[in-house]
Amino acid sequence: MLVLSRPKNASILVTLPTNQEQLLALAGQTILVKVVNIRGGVVRIGFEAPKQVNIARTELVTSESFPNVVDQKLHFRKEDHSNDDLRLSHTH
Repeated sequence: MLVLSRPKNASILVTLPTNQEQLLALAGQTILVKVVNIRGGVVRIGFEAPKQVNIARTELVTSESFPNVVDQKLHFRKEDHSNDDLRLSHTH
């Protein structure tokens, strides 16, 4: 299990493979997300996923580690909502 600690408004990016063969191999498989611990404003989140699934803290995302993110022009932006959460947005 991969366990990541995240403070409020921090994000985690989960991406699937872009290779069609690898993507089809994931059919029917599951990703388990578990809250492991919450202490003082920090949550520890555990992930159990097939090895083809990439999971990373958003501040570590680079074009080399997540090339499909750059190809799809995914970006993080602050939306005009009262809760001030960060949202993942897709642009065309």
